[in-house]
Amino acid sequence: MKLHGYDFWEQVLKSPKYILAPMVDQSELPWRILSRRYGAQVTYTPMYNSAVFLIDETYRNKLFQTEDSDRPLVVQFCGNDPQTVLKAALMVENCCDAIDLNLGCPQNVAKRGKYGAFLDDWDVIFKIVRSLHDNLKSIPVTAKFRVFDCVEKTCKYAQMLEEAGAAVLTVHGRTREQKGPMSGLADWEKIAAIKKCVKVPVVANGNILCFKDIERCLRETKVDAVMSAEGNLHNPALFAPNCKLKVTDAISEYLELCHTFPTSMSFIRAHIFKMCYHILQFEKFLFLREIITEMKTLEDVEKLNETLKRALSENEEFVLEMTGDMQLSIMYCQARVRSSGESKDNYPKIRTNQFSREDRKRTLAQIQSEHGGCSLRQAKQLMRNPEKGFQKSNRPWLHCMCRQPKSKGCAHEMCKICCRKLCLEKKVGCEQHKMRKIEATRSEPSEIKLG
Repeated sequence: MKLHGYDFWEQVLKSPKYILAPMVDQSELPWRILSRRYGAQVTYTPMYNSAVFLIDETYRNKLFQTEDSDRPLVVQFCGNDPQTVLKAALMVENCCDAIDLNLGCPQNVAKRGKYGAFLDDWDVIFKIVRSLHDNLKSIPVTAKFRVFDCVEKTCKYAQMLEEAGAAVLTVHGRTREQKGPMSGLADWEKIAAIKKCVKVPVVANGNILCFKDIERCLRETKVDAVMSAEGNLHNPALFAPNCKLKVTDAISEYLELCHTFPTSMSFIRAHIFKMCYHILQFEKFLFLREIITEMKTLEDVEKLNETLKRALSENEEFVLEMTGDMQLSIMYCQARVRSSGESKDNYPKIRTNQFSREDRKRTLAQIQSEHGGCSLRQAKQLMRNPEKGFQKSNRPWLHCMCRQPKSKGCAHEMCKICCRKLCLEKKVGCEQHKMRKIEATRSEPSEIKLG
């Protein structure tokens, strides 16, 4: 029998308090397992586009991955068609504990696709949730959404989702306009109001930067659990009280899981950047950025971690003195403060000797000027090592006069565009580029005799 509401919450999810949020391309299997090690009790998959998931096997195989220990697990879909979302959900019904409908994605892709926070038709939303509720045989449907400017409208929206059949509601305390630099603070008062007006479990999302925030949110909103997204990305041990997780240790653990459960390098690079965020704010460690960007294999990640360990060890006194947004040494994983106003007072930033982006640009321009207009890549290398020399290529024939790669087999050792131009101007040919030699087709004009 399919359970609903608090029966589902207590018997299947085991009354969790700490939940890992669904994150596009970021809450993949290795990261979910790592987060579980540090206190996450329920995890969500990344958001899947139901229409693409339904028809594209490559998309499914690349993004949907789970294993026996990855439970309780909620699979999240976005979409605006009841039948499409249902068909996609039925494909994974036996691999998870619930299906979640994303009604909170604020990104432009959601605006173009008319889903997430931009699915404004309440009748369609009701039909999608009701369709999932009526047709999923063994698991319930849940919903995650953002608040509106008006608390009354927000409560009415939540009650509509409950009536449609949502077994659990997750509320992000920001509106869809609050994103990126305009994120600001999540409104916990609206979350508290929703908790009072519905009878199903409610999960709060927003303003969770450290474990004390979790405790404060549970106390002030009276919700059943707290969910974290960005805070967890910077610190996978966010749900573990009194745990200071070193960045290098977190990378090692995550890398070990990636060996066991292969994942995309783009996901891995994004995670490494997040965990190293506070370290990368200082000039001493700027060289790591390029290394992370150029990582292509797990072996490259291992080398990066060893380089990071050496850099932190060689600058131990500096590292211990410099702190991140959570006032911990930059050697530890810690959340990043993105919002303005009150949050900056709560978590002041102290970053002496920070190397600003403008300073970096000016320095690179100066290096290029001093070294005869060298490339930007060479300037970055010279910034790290002023003594570095650059040798000219031993294979100059690899490039055309326009600096584009030469075409293999070209009779004139040029790229396709330059070769064709030459053939037309000089009336010559090139077999590689299918240009025929232009032969004279007219004889010289004969002398005209008069009379």
